[in-house]
This record gives sequence, structure tokens and C-alpha cells, in this order.
Amino acid sequence: MLAVRPPGRGRAEAPAPEDDAPRTSQAMEIGSPYRAGEIVAGRYRLTARLGRGGMGEVWRAEHVTLRTEVAVKFPALPLRGRAATAALTRFRFEAQVAARLGLLTRHVVAVHDAGCEPAGPYLVMEYVRGGTLQRRLDERAALPPAFVASVVAQVAEALSAAHGHGVVHRDLKPSNLLLTTDDGGSLLAKVADFGIAKALKTDLGADLPEDTTGGFMLGSPPYMSPEQMAGEAASAEGDLWSLAVIAYEATTGKLPFPGRSFAELLASLAGGRFEAPSAVRPGLPRAIDAWFRRALAREPARRFRSAREMADALREAAVEASAPPSGRWTSRILGLAGIFTPAAARAFPAR
Repeated sequence: MLAVRPPGRGRAEAPAPEDDAPRTSQAMEIGSPYRAGEIVAGRYRLTARLGRGGMGEVWRAEHVTLRTEVAVKFPALPLRGRAATAALTRFRFEAQVAARLGLLTRHVVAVHDAGCEPAGPYLVMEYVRGGTLQRRLDERAALPPAFVASVVAQVAEALSAAHGHGVVHRDLKPSNLLLTTDDGGSLLAKVADFGIAKALKTDLGADLPEDTTGGFMLGSPPYMSPEQMAGEAASAEGDLWSLAVIAYEATTGKLPFPGRSFAELLASLAGGRFEAPSAVRPGLPRAIDAWFRRALAREPARRFRSAREMADALREAAVEASAPPSGRWTSRILGLAGIFTPAAARAFPAR
């Protein structure tokens, strides 16, 4: 049995906050136990539902004492039995992981509080003004290489923190990446939804959830690595693959390995071939094509060794993509002369 999220771009089942404007909550919608105006844990007043799906609900809320805005997540849990206990443990693990990583890097959505109400558990996160990368792609299919490189670099920082603490996200996709701006007006990317994160260590000091066994596979198929699709254990390398797929989609407006069904997606991955970005977007330099050839290599040993190495190489390739033709030749000549050797030239020798 496969427990996978369907192919396609796939929005998160419980979407993170999308923009500044409050959205009208369908207060009388059947099946939701939450209502606008309700106060959770005696201090969080729900103001507008931001998203709802099979994994639960996310609400915009106000701390009644501090008058600050937060986002409150309510997971959808089985009603009873072992499944309910396991789901609750996983939710606690998500809260603990996100809270710790949020202290290490600003590129993870910070968790401020968690608890359990009569209606079920809740998780209180920072409210991120802006939107998801998915929304940006819906508005504009292909994005500038420099923009993509900036997003990748910031997500890579979040992954470096997670992997360094023995945690893999396991479900990176555009709808789990929030885009906002910092105090200086610069792009700020944040990773959300550690709902199916996996612990690679047993000494994390957290409530470890029961591991996925018995043929279950968690994740969003279009962004899963070939080895994970083949049933191998989730790994840090799998997160890097997912980030590379996201980068390809953001650069070209399409997935590198498309498939209208799970079987078609498996066949596409098995072939291991994808269209060079420069063939989709004429004008992109060979350095961008070379970066994707390495990042999306079928054999894990041929890919980048770490999130930081991957991000640094894309940043250098994006510089070449944004430079005028004369500037590109100048960089190559200076590099050959030993005056300036960018990471892209080291990673991708001229062919």
C-alpha cells in the first residue's frame, strides 16, 4: 500500500498563510469544528481560515494579550486507537523539530507554542506575510535564475540546519516554501510543514514518531528522488533532489520528470532524462544546464554532496545567466588566467 500525495504540483493539504489580506472563513462549513472568533488555549482568537485539506486546517489568529498575529495549525487525526496515538506523536515531533530549527535559522517557519484542546491538538507558528512559491509559479510560470538561486540558497540553509541535527524534511515542494521580505525589503524564504519529517538519529531528545514501515511511502511523488520512489529510506540526499526539482520547475515553468499518473512518473524517472533548461528557455547559459545535470543525476554519488555546495554552484551559474554576453566572456577569460575562478567553473568544466 502506498501512502503518497498525488502527482502534480500539489498544494499542501493545510496551506500556510498566503498573503496579507484576511480571507473570509466559511464558518458554517460542514465538518470543521473551528469558527472565527473562537479562542484557543485561552489566548489565541481565530480570525480567518487560511487553508483546509486532508491533513488539517491552518488559521490566522491573534494573541489576545500581546495583540500579535500568529498562524494556528490543527491536524486532522484519526478518531481513536493506535493510529490516533501515532498521529499525535508525529504532530508533537513536528512541533518540536520546527521549534528547534526555528531557533537556528530564520529560514524555517518558527513554532511558538503547542498543546491540546478538547477539539484536538494545535500548533502555533509565526504568521508569515507573503505567499508560497507555488503561488508565485501560478502567477508567473518561470522565474529569473537569480531569484531561483536566492530561494535555493535560503532553503539550503534551512536544510543544512535540519540535516545537521539529524532530520530530513521529506516533503519539500513549492507549496511548502513561503516567500516574504525581511526588514530591509529583501527576499526571505522559509521552509514550512515538517509534518512527515524523519529523524535520522535516535538521540534528538524529541518524541520520535513510529517509523514508516510495511510498504508505506510518504511524500509528494513529483518531488521525490528515484531511490525514495523505489522504496529506499528517506535521506538528506532526497531533500536535495526535491530542492533541485523545485529549482527546475521555478526556472522553466515545468517539472523535469512529468507524469499524469504514478506509473507515468515512475517511467519518467526510470529514464533519467529531462529537457535541458536552455531548451525550454532559450538564452540560459550552459552553466545552468550543467547544474541541473548534476543536481538531478540519477545516481546519488554524482549529485552535490551538500545543500551549501549545491546552493553555491547555482548562485555562480545564475551570475553567468544574468551577465551580458561580454561579461560572460570576461569571466571565462579571467578564470582561465587564474585571476577569477567561480565555483561554477570548478564544478562544471567547459565542454
